[in-house]
Amino acid sequence: MGSSTKKKINKAVFQFVRVLAGVMIVAAVGLYVVKYISKSQEFWMLAAASTVFSVVFIVNNAVTLSIYKVPASGEVLSTEKRVETDSDPSGNTSTSVAFVTELQYAFGDRYYQTTQNLHFKPTVGGSVDLLVDPDEPTDAILKPSLVKKIIIVVFPIVLTAAGSALVYKLIP
Repeated sequence: MGSSTKKKINKAVFQFVRVLAGVMIVAAVGLYVVKYISKSQEFWMLAAASTVFSVVFIVNNAVTLSIYKVPASGEVLSTEKRVETDSDPSGNTSTSVAFVTELQYAFGDRYYQTTQNLHFKPTVGGSVDLLVDPDEPTDAILKPSLVKKIIIVVFPIVLTAAGSALVYKLIP
């Protein structure tokens, strides 16, 4: 394992612990309030489970965005549709579609290429906004849109609130 990989892992672990500590404090206060007003143990358990899921979801995205933080403009070089079908022993099948896309971007005074599996088909020759890991410039991700950033924060909150409200209504 190279020096830059070790730095990246240490940096990710540090960011993870820092974000997790902050989110856990908020979650602990929220769960204390839920426990205080809850009518049943099931309500408490569902609220705890949905809060833990929310914490993991937020921390995962926060750590990713803390590593890939330098913006860069890129160009779509090629894209290829890939369809994969899986089936389980009972005969149920599921199909997933991804567009394997090769991107080129400039960072510093060099050009780099990366391959991404996207859920949409970008225009070949079109431009894309990327976030680059400054410690490992060969590593980049697509810059999340404003909508995705909102979903990263709002989805876990809505999930926790909806699950808690549903159980609160259903259990006398």
